[in-house]
Amino acid sequence: MGRCEHCGAEVIGTHSYCGNCNGPKVKGNSTDINDCRSILITPSDLPKKYKELVILEPQERMDMMFTGERSVITSNGRYGSQYITAIGTQARMLIFAKDMGFFRDKYELVESVTYDKIMGISTSMEGNLWIMRPKVILFFEVGEAMSRLELYDLSTVDPFSLDIVGPVDLIELKEELEVRGRKCREMNEAKKRMDRVQLVLDFSFLKEQLGKGGLVVQTIKCPTCGANVKLPQEGNTTKCEYCHSTIYAADLFEKLKVMLG
Repeated sequence: MGRCEHCGAEVIGTHSYCGNCNGPKVKGNSTDINDCRSILITPSDLPKKYKELVILEPQERMDMMFTGERSVITSNGRYGSQYITAIGTQARMLIFAKDMGFFRDKYELVESVTYDKIMGISTSMEGNLWIMRPKVILFFEVGEAMSRLELYDLSTVDPFSLDIVGPVDLIELKEELEVRGRKCREMNEAKKRMDRVQLVLDFSFLKEQLGKGGLVVQTIKCPTCGANVKLPQEGNTTKCEYCHSTIYAADLFEKLKVMLG
């Protein structure tokens, strides 16, 4: 009998995870430090064979690693499983590779998911009273469609020996992927904004384009409070004198494109 490290609920039998919140079990009154290790690793700890799986961007590092099984459909159309190693880069993607060498020295990339495409993460426990398998489902975008990736029995490992260290803390994994997804989407939006600002140099350019279409605009609506704001003669941004929010020329250009078709 043990208790969950996170919610305090009792964990019975040989369960390694809490059936209430999916957190790791506490052995006795304290947590066995060998029972669970973080999925996060020091980038310098990762051997070169992993870094060759994908082309990293400048200053990009791999700092997450765990192993487990993923659900696959076999050649005869039945459901099966495949042992995989998952490696995450700091700000871009989660990659999945399978062992190709007899001495576990070669890997082949089987799937990759960028953090910004992960739309949902589900964690649960499957099995019976005595044997439970932790399960993680990643829901992610593929073009206009939604796909899913089912993972089971995830474990943290030593990056060099690949020895199993302990079960993955599902709460940590979910929170880490959610944070990385949010940051990745924010970075993408910031890049898109910068691209638009480079296209729309300032308000004078915006007025010029409106004039070409036979439109004369003196005031605009603040997108935050709806107050009338005088359209500046120049500059990339202006301030609403009522709510003090920043109005970008690039954002106005995008709205005008929608209005004018």
